[in-house]
Amino acid sequence: MPELPEIRTIAAGLDDALAGHTLSGLEVARPQCLNGTPGEMRDWILARRVVRVKPRGKWILFSLDDIAGDLVAINLGMGAEIRLPGAAEEPPDHYRVRLHTREGSGVFIRFWWLGHVHYVPGDDETHPVRLLGPDALDEGLDVDAFRGLLEGRRGGIKAFLLDQRRIAGIGNFYAHDILARAGVHPLRKIPTLGDDEIAGLHRSIREVLGESLDLGGADYERDIFGRPGRFSRESFIVGYREGTPCGLCGTTVVRIRTGSTPGDICPGCQPLPEDRT
Repeated sequence: MPELPEIRTIAAGLDDALAGHTLSGLEVARPQCLNGTPGEMRDWILARRVVRVKPRGKWILFSLDDIAGDLVAINLGMGAEIRLPGAAEEPPDHYRVRLHTREGSGVFIRFWWLGHVHYVPGDDETHPVRLLGPDALDEGLDVDAFRGLLEGRRGGIKAFLLDQRRIAGIGNFYAHDILARAGVHPLRKIPTLGDDEIAGLHRSIREVLGESLDLGGADYERDIFGRPGRFSRESFIVGYREGTPCGLCGTTVVRIRTGSTPGDICPGCQPLPEDRT
C-alpha cells in the first residue's frame, strides 16, 4: 500500500506534468471507484483547470480552478499504477480510469484493490480528505505539535500512528521501524510515554519517512514514469525481519499482533513492562 513517501513522489511528478492543464476527457472502466456516476463526474470536473497536484496523507489531490476549494481526490488503496501517456508502458493493462487534458497529456490509473477517484466540492466537510490529521512530514509538525496531538489520547501508540484522522501518511509498512528506532513497543498506551520517548518517536517518523522520500519511496512502488523507488526492506532494523537479528542490538525479531495488523518488534529494544501497558 502506498504511504506518504510514495504519495509525495507521485504527486510531485503529476504536479510537474499536469499543473495548468485543463481536464477534457474521462474514461472509466470501473465505475465503482468513483463517488458518482461517470456522467456526473464528467459534469463536475471537465473543462476545469488543474491548479496544482499535491499530496495529503495517502491521497493525491488535484486542486481545481476556483476559489471554492474543489478537488479531484485519488486514493491508491492497496496499490496502483499511475502513468502519463507516453511514459513507460502505455497504458497499464486493465487501467480503471483515464483523464485527458486539452494540452494532450493526462493520466492512466490502474488500481490493484480498493482505489478511489472522487470529486470533493469545496464545501464538503465530511469527505475523508477533509478529516485527515496533519501530514507526518509537515514542516509545522514539530515535536511540540506532535506532543499536542498525543495529549489526552489513551489508546495504543501504533493504533494512533495508523489513524489517518490523527496523523496522515503512515501505514504498517513504515510503522514497524518508526517504533523500533524510538525503542517504543507498538502496544504501549499513549499516557505511559515519557517526554523523551515522544521526542524519539517524532524524530523517528522524520527519519524513516524522510529516508524513503529521498529515495523515491519503496522499491515495490513506481512513479509516474514506471521507475521503482530505491528504498528497500533491507533498510529496516526490525520491519519484515522476523526471525533475524535486530539491526540495532542483535536480539531476534519477533512478530506479534497489534490490533488488525501484524507488527515486527525487537524484544530487546522495545520492552513492554507490565506497569507500562
